[in-house]
Amino acid sequence: MAENFLAWEDPANAQAIREALVRGAREPTPAATLTDARLAAARGEAPPAADLARVGQQPGPEGAEALALLVEGQVAEGKAPSAQDVLSLGALYHEFEGTDLGQRVGRAYRLALAATGDYDRAFSGRALAPDAEAEVWRILAVSGPDSQLLERAVLPETEPLPSLPDTTRRALADRLRALGLERSADRWHPAETAAASPPDGPPLPPVPADAAGSSSPETDAASLPPAAATSPSVPASLARSRALVEESARARQRIEDLLRAAGAEQSPDG
Repeated sequence: MAENFLAWEDPANAQAIREALVRGAREPTPAATLTDARLAAARGEAPPAADLARVGQQPGPEGAEALALLVEGQVAEGKAPSAQDVLSLGALYHEFEGTDLGQRVGRAYRLALAATGDYDRAFSGRALAPDAEAEVWRILAVSGPDSQLLERAVLPETEPLPSLPDTTRRALADRLRALGLERSADRWHPAETAAASPPDGPPLPPVPADAAGSSSPETDAASLPPAAATSPSVPASLARSRALVEESARARQRIEDLLRAAGAEQSPDG
């Protein structure tokens, strides 16, 4: 009933049901703890972590949902769940797969994978929770390593960008610009000021990269393999590598041109 009232955007009645659940109890019941967590989420507040952790250790549906709510709250606060909680969510997802609870557990599991740095499984596990796609991208933009940023955010011109909030797109663009990948950054969020790119340089064409495939955390732009032809028969990782190498070379060339121009202006003969 409390869940229904929350779905109907009636937190007052949901709160009344919660009070009825705990009346006379020494500590919140599992059902009351879950209601507390949902009410907190509806108000944009942190969930009752200690109570959720206690209920989450119990077997059964209430324990599974408590753990899912606990982990989602941790991820929202920028915290990484424990390795044990990630493993537990994976097991619980298989136990409740195909049910409404399984969908909620699957969402928490997918976010937990991203928050603990397992982006390969977080992105490939879209079926766990398609509605968590934007949140996985946000975690990548905020805390993902450069290797995964290059792997996921350098997209070919023909591939549409995922639908993401403007704040996430801007964060991805800012990080790509910090790596010198201006063209790739502009696909996500165009530079808003002239200072974002040198005014005396030619405009950069759209990025012809490809972001399929996987990379290890040790991978960076300097260690990418040499150019490969961009065609359907070429491995996606090679096509992406070619784009990164080409863009990096163009960025270096523009910097060298700017330095030469600056040196000519300061030269007594200039």
